[in-house]
Amino acid sequence: DVVENGGQFVLVSSSYAFMNGLMNSAYAAAKAGVEALGRGLRAELTAVGASSTVAYYGWIDTDLVTGAFEDPLVQRIREDVTPAWMTRKVPTTKAGKVVIDALEKREPRAIAPAEWKALFYGRGFLCPLFDKFVDEDQAIAQIVPEAEGRQRVKPKAD
Repeated sequence: DVVENGGQFVLVSSSYAFMNGLMNSAYAAAKAGVEALGRGLRAELTAVGASSTVAYYGWIDTDLVTGAFEDPLVQRIREDVTPAWMTRKVPTTKAGKVVIDALEKREPRAIAPAEWKALFYGRGFLCPLFDKFVDEDQAIAQIVPEAEGRQRVKPKAD
């Protein structure tokens, strides 16, 4: 039992918890919910000697991420819109080390890569600026309709 043993929960969120969920809105909403749950759990568990840590990752170097990055529309966003550091893949070993270090210190959060810390802590100021950029960027204005078109299922003719 976590409470009886003074244990810890780790909830895996994402940088999408605090960044614009462009072309990934449902995922971003889910990760924001994970963040809220982890923060609430931490507040509730601290009084009884347990805790929780929320892990915020950018892009972990997995087959899923590699496959996503091979998509031509994702490549265009990475090349035309997003600063290179924002889509730098984090090795799985580094992601694991960051969360283990946070657990050992009973820190409330683990963030990887480290560059995301500035956006996490400055999100009240920086993220609205990023939203404005996303809203006005012409490359995004072209890419999003293409992505939406790929998602639509066309009815089959009988």
